Amino acid sequence: MTTVAPRSLAIAVGYFFVASMTIAFTRFGGGFATLWFATAYLSSALVSLPRHHWSASLTLCGISSALATGMFGLGWELSVPLALINMAEGFLAASLMRRRVASQTLDSLSWFGAFVIKVGVLAPMAGATLGAIVLWSAGKASLVTSWGTWFVGHSLGNLTFTPIWLLIWTGEVRKTLLSAKSHSTHEQVILYLIFLATTLFTFAQSRWPLLFLPLGPLTLICFRHGRVLPALSVATLGVVGGLFTAISHGPVALAARDAATQVQFFQFYLASVVLTILPVAADLRNRRKLMRAARESEARFRTVLDHSTDVVLHMQTDGKIIYASKSAGDLTGRTTSSLIGLNALCLVDAGWQEYVSQCHEQVLASRGANFRYEYMADTVDGESRWFETVSRAIMNENGRVESVISIVRDIDERKIDEQALVREVSTDSLTGLANRRAFEREFDKQVAGIRSVAIIDIDHFKSINDRYGHGGGDCALQTFAEVARRTMRKNDLIARIGGEEFAILFDGLRADQAFEICERLRIEMASAVTFYGPKHIKFTISAGITDVSSPDIAFVLARADQALYTAKREGRDQLRLAA
Repeated sequence: MTTVAPRSLAIAVGYFFVASMTIAFTRFGGGFATLWFATAYLSSALVSLPRHHWSASLTLCGISSALATGMFGLGWELSVPLALINMAEGFLAASLMRRRVASQTLDSLSWFGAFVIKVGVLAPMAGATLGAIVLWSAGKASLVTSWGTWFVGHSLGNLTFTPIWLLIWTGEVRKTLLSAKSHSTHEQVILYLIFLATTLFTFAQSRWPLLFLPLGPLTLICFRHGRVLPALSVATLGVVGGLFTAISHGPVALAARDAATQVQFFQFYLASVVLTILPVAADLRNRRKLMRAARESEARFRTVLDHSTDVVLHMQTDGKIIYASKSAGDLTGRTTSSLIGLNALCLVDAGWQEYVSQCHEQVLASRGANFRYEYMADTVDGESRWFETVSRAIMNENGRVESVISIVRDIDERKIDEQALVREVSTDSLTGLANRRAFEREFDKQVAGIRSVAIIDIDHFKSINDRYGHGGGDCALQTFAEVARRTMRKNDLIARIGGEEFAILFDGLRADQAFEICERLRIEMASAVTFYGPKHIKFTISAGITDVSSPDIAFVLARADQALYTAKREGRDQLRLAA
């Protein structure tokens, strides 16, 4: 309490001065003040304090309010109830704002909208209702007139003066002054002095209706300097204009002869300025923040790009490059400037250009969704390599595709590894032929057209193993694979599907046509010699051949197996067609 009391006392002294000046200069006809500044002062001060210190400040400010009302306002009879209402209104306004809202003063249009509702409408409305009842009960004024005077005066005072008081109490003014560069400070001082001189000139004369004159420098201040100077300038306009209007002097006096009407006219004028300038200041503040964030983001982005091996391309919808990262030049052997204006398709391998063009169209049609595709492109050394591109369409504010961002990554090593892995899981390690899994996958893939299947078995393979050992048997299997690759067509798939059992899938051939090719293979195998050290191994083969009459691979292989068994039963070293 010992550290808070001096500050609370200082706040109370300031409140007494503000309330007394407001009552003395803006109160007409025995009613409420027509432009009340004290609530803005009190609520801003409360927001700057920890919540548990509010009670001391409210108590001392309540005493100040009662003294100001009793000495300069409606008298001692109403001083206490009106002081309680003023404290309640200040408490409500501060509670609605809270510290987080205060720290974001004039930061955005959304902040200003919430500020108007909370501080410019809700808090004054509550105070006006209670204050009007008190004044009406005392027989001082009508209920409607009292409510309107209180609400307009307090609302306009809150909207005009709360922003600058918030910036002062939260330390934003001090921070701005300390962080401002010398040339910026000089400019702010000059602009403010120009505005002050213009405002004094406007309201110090009653000959010409020059109320528009302060708006020029005020608008320039709003566009040039943050939020502190616009808030200070609006408050200055309220004070200067309010004081001259209170003594029936200035251009407002040209609008009407009686003081009440002049004050109402000035209230309307000030409200129009506040509700025009402060939203613009808030929006500009938000835009500056966004632009600063965009610049920082761009700086980070360019730093990443300059040290990234990935290529980033920004393209028009027709594929013309409008930005290329440094790595694009390293990859293509061209300068990044020479890439600008080129169609990105020219960097793609000719055999893949149509596919990439189709992918680009899909990117445009996806309207902002990420689209991934792989293709081959030529590099600076003339080598074709695999690349992966992730593209995304950039939409404008009208929902139309404006451009395309693509991130290109070299995946050649990954593709080589993938292909090696595919070969590993699809190839028989001993013979280098396809394995059973690859044979079944290829069978299922080719679901249409004329096809036939042959199942081939090495005759008396167990005897070869018994006589020459498993090493000799392995050499025999490798000999079959070598002769079969040499004898079969390139588009025929040869697979090892068992120990000494092989299968051949003939694409585009009937079983009787495949029979002729298998016969050549049988003759070749009968004359082939397998060298196993000093030993020479000779063997024959038998085969069963069938048309693929069903998509069921088990059924087809069973038919070919049956024909194979027939060939073996009838003496081996021969072929049979399935019945």
